[in-house]
Amino acid sequence: MNGTDYYIPSLVLGIALLAKAPTLWRGRRDPMLSSVLALLCMATASFALAAPPTIRVVNETTGVPNVSAPLVYSTLCAVSCATLILIIHWRGGPAEALRRRTRAWMIFYGCLAVSLFVLFALGDAPVERLQDLDTYYATTPFIREMIVAYLGGYTIASMVITVMCWLWAREVRLPWLRRGLYVLVTGFVLSFSFAATKLIAVGARWAGHDLDFLSTSVAPPLAGAGAVTTTAGFLIPLLAPRLAPRWASRRAHHKLAPLAKALNRTFKGTAVPMTPPRWRDIEMRATLRESQITDHLLQLAPYLDIEHREAVYQEARGQGRNDSDASVIAAAVMVRAALAARDAGHTPTDPADTPTLPTALDGAAHRLPDVSQHFARLGGTAPLPSVTAEPQESAPR
Repeated sequence: MNGTDYYIPSLVLGIALLAKAPTLWRGRRDPMLSSVLALLCMATASFALAAPPTIRVVNETTGVPNVSAPLVYSTLCAVSCATLILIIHWRGGPAEALRRRTRAWMIFYGCLAVSLFVLFALGDAPVERLQDLDTYYATTPFIREMIVAYLGGYTIASMVITVMCWLWAREVRLPWLRRGLYVLVTGFVLSFSFAATKLIAVGARWAGHDLDFLSTSVAPPLAGAGAVTTTAGFLIPLLAPRLAPRWASRRAHHKLAPLAKALNRTFKGTAVPMTPPRWRDIEMRATLRESQITDHLLQLAPYLDIEHREAVYQEARGQGRNDSDASVIAAAVMVRAALAARDAGHTPTDPADTPTLPTALDGAAHRLPDVSQHFARLGGTAPLPSVTAEPQESAPR
C-alpha cells in the first residue's frame, strides 16, 4: 500500500508540468494554454491525492473518515472538464461557439463536483477504506450514487474525447498533430477502460459477487497509463515539430560518418577537420560534415569513373532495385573504387575530362548519408565490388 501506482504517474505529470509551466503561465490568458495548465495541475493532484498514504493523511487531518473520496472524485471531474475544454479550443471554431461549449461543460462538471460532496455528506461511510471504497460502499445509499456519478462523469468525458480525437485525426493533414491525436485516442481508451473496470467491480457487488480486484489492482495501472499517454499525446504536436529536425540532423550526421572517415584518411593533409567540434549545434555539425565530404569528393573527382558507376547502376536495376536506390549503390561503389585507384597511385583523369560532382553522383547527389551507409557495407578496398546491400531509405530520384 505504498501508492506506487499513483505516485509514479503523478511524478511524470509533475515533471511535464514543471517543464511547460513557464510557457503556460505566460500564456495563461489564452484559453487553450490555461486549459493545458489546469489539466496538468489537476491530473498531477488527482494521482497524488488518490494514493493510499495521501488518503490516510487527509482523513486523519480532517478527522472525517473517507473525506478523501469526494475530494479525489471532484479532482477527476476537474481533469475531465479541463481535457474537454482543451480539445474544444485546440480544434478551434467560432469564438461564440467555443465559449458556449466551454461554459456548458464547466457548468456540468461543476455541478457534478458539488453533488459528490452533497451525496457524501448525506451518506454514511464510517469505516475508512484506503483502496476499495468504491466496492466496499457500492450498495450504501448516497455513497453508491456518489460513486456512480463520478464514474459516469469520467466515462462520458473519455468517450466524448475519444470520438472527437478520432474524427479530427481523420481530417487533419499535419503529421505530428495526427500522430498526437492517435496517441490521445489510445490514452483515453485506457482512461475509459479504467472507468469501465471500476463500474464492472461495482456492478458485481450489486449482483452479490466479489470482483474487487478489478477496482483495486487492475484499474489504477490503467489510469496511470492513460494519464501518461494522454499527456504525451498533448505534448507530441507541441514538441515534435521542433525536435524532429534535430533528430533528422543527428541521424544524418551519424550516417555520414563512414564516408567522412574514409575521405579524411585519404585527404588527411587538409586544413579543415572532418569532425566538427562537439559544442556545435547538431544541425550545424551535420551541415559541416556534408559540406566537407563534398569538398573532398571534388578533390576525388579526377578518379571518379562514370562508366563504372553506370555499369553498377544497371546491375543494381537488373537485381530489382528502384532507380533511387540503384543510384545510391552505384555512387558508393564508384567512390570506393576512386579511393582505391587514388591510393594505388593510378593516373587521374585529365582535368578537361573530369566530371562535375552532380554529374558523377547523378541521382545520389542529394542522398549522401545513404551513399555513406552503403559505402560502409561494401568493406575492403577492392575497386569492383558486387552489389550486395540495400541502402536504408528510398527517395524519388
